[in-house]
Amino acid sequence: MRVRIEGEERIGGFLFDFRAAPDRRTGLSRIIYRLWEEVETTLLAAGVEFIFGLVKEDNPALSIYHRMGATSRGTRTFFSLPVYRRRSVPTDPVIRRPLEATAAYREATARFIDYDLWPILDSPSLLQPLFDRHLRYAIDRQEASVKIWDLTVDYEQIALEGPFVFELLRPPVELLRRLFPLPRIPRRGEPLRTWYLYDLYLPRGTKPLPALLAVANNLALEAGIDFLVFSTSEGEKAATAIGGRGALARLRYHLLIKEYRPVLPRSLL
Repeated sequence: MRVRIEGEERIGGFLFDFRAAPDRRTGLSRIIYRLWEEVETTLLAAGVEFIFGLVKEDNPALSIYHRMGATSRGTRTFFSLPVYRRRSVPTDPVIRRPLEATAAYREATARFIDYDLWPILDSPSLLQPLFDRHLRYAIDRQEASVKIWDLTVDYEQIALEGPFVFELLRPPVELLRRLFPLPRIPRRGEPLRTWYLYDLYLPRGTKPLPALLAVANNLALEAGIDFLVFSTSEGEKAATAIGGRGALARLRYHLLIKEYRPVLPRSLL
């Protein structure tokens, strides 16, 4: 994919779903290394200048990526915000839908002109089917805005495990939920419906952020959504403090980069 870094166009390869079967242990490192070699050979032949991707901080494979020459260029934290009660909102937010893909892409490209790893698209209109299927809302307040992306139309996320304290809290919480608005604690095997907040734009500071999150919460509540996922980079301390308030989970991911040409600044997040 073509991306913008420090105002210049570069060719990057986005690596994702690089997985190993959890029940396979013998010879796993050797197999992963062979797969990595094949990926590199293919991408280098296509003119790729670097590989990048997000890896969860507690993923054991993180050390494997480092041994293969990848380095961390920053972290991003993802917050799971429970949706369980209505929140008060100001009267001035504007909710937009549907969105025309080309106009939305050009607007975002101009807004995030200083952001690295921004994708360069010749035909953003090709995104329109995805917008029609997954983009639920764009929420604007004053000059600030955020968008909501919905993947529940394609697949369900199932709760497989959770902290032991959740198991202890579930019975009393279920009783109290009949009287008070409290977050739902899912049982193992139950689906979790999630919306993702992205393209957060705060040109004049974080003051509009609580209102944007409150509107997103109320829209999610009406749609039967369990969680909103909101993320911030390590340099966005004010947004992290506000957006992470009340989160049930905080997952940190490393942005890993392996360069084949020295084209990237030291930190990208």
